[in-house]
Amino acid sequence: MCQTPRPRLDRFLENLTRPGRFGAKVRLVIANTLRKIFSMRTCCGRPGQPGC
Repeated sequence: MCQTPRPRLDRFLENLTRPGRFGAKVRLVIANTLRKIFSMRTCCGRPGQPGC
């Protein structure tokens, strides 16, 4: 699913700089981070989205 075995800050920041509404990006960061926490994995399964 994920391209890297662990989260990388450069990919996280790259996903946030893509075009889109700020509110939607914040919502995705929160949702994807919670998904990673509750599944106890390093990836949310949605590569390319903010927070994954």
